[in-house]
Amino acid sequence: MEQKYRMEGKADIPEEKRTAFNDYILKIFRLCGIRKRKEIELAGKTVTVAGTPVSDDYGIVRFDYSIFERRKRPVSFYNMKTCELSLNACGSDEFGIVMQMVLLLMQEAGSTDFYSKCTGEDNEAENSWFFQLIHRENEDEFLEFRDSRSLLLSDGMKKNFAVWKQKYQKADEAEAAIICTEEYLADILLDLDRIWGCRYVDESLVREFTVHKNDVRYKKALLVFRELTDRDVEYFPELTAWQVREWVTRKHYSERDSIFLCGYASMLVNHECRKKILGF
Repeated sequence: MEQKYRMEGKADIPEEKRTAFNDYILKIFRLCGIRKRKEIELAGKTVTVAGTPVSDDYGIVRFDYSIFERRKRPVSFYNMKTCELSLNACGSDEFGIVMQMVLLLMQEAGSTDFYSKCTGEDNEAENSWFFQLIHRENEDEFLEFRDSRSLLLSDGMKKNFAVWKQKYQKADEAEAAIICTEEYLADILLDLDRIWGCRYVDESLVREFTVHKNDVRYKKALLVFRELTDRDVEYFPELTAWQVREWVTRKHYSERDSIFLCGYASMLVNHECRKKILGF
């Protein structure tokens, strides 16, 4: 069980450095997968997406999710006016390492002595992971961050590119034309979370597909997405697609399957990568 505690850090950043420093902290959050969960309405359904942390009117940046961990966390915040970081249950995985990196940067940039403290019970047990490294076999689910050529991809994901391209080219435009983009996308996103255990998709995916809701290219991409999430349906002709998802897929999906679906969603966000694979 994770210890319950708070970690806080505050640094006196010189006024002339504060804007640049805050921009750098936000960039770290974005590149290191720190996000704020957002609930949005899509075709009358509520779906959760991963939004980029931004400052509110009071300079407060809130965040509660790490896409690299696929994990919901209590809301923490960074104050852009005071350069203060306040964390709830930081943990020892990617999220915790990112936050320790931010604390170190605050210490380096400050003009006076920096302070960092933990409050609550069992704090000492959480201090031993400071230099822990997180190792990944590949970057299959994170195509949105860089060009696919610069990512460490598994052979399976590389093969998926050819499969996705072929499925997209074969997708029926007449079938695509009649679907409701928002409703179709909402159902897919709900299944990614509840059935497949995928991370929340980037908010920009929903925004872009909504803006281009009448574009058949986007609709064809959704047909492929649904085909990928329903890959076992054909083996159970006596069941509906919903029944297969609920009774078969949800109990027997593999982590590899989940990662590949995350990869497809991530590819849709990366315009350069999507252009190479799907052609738009």
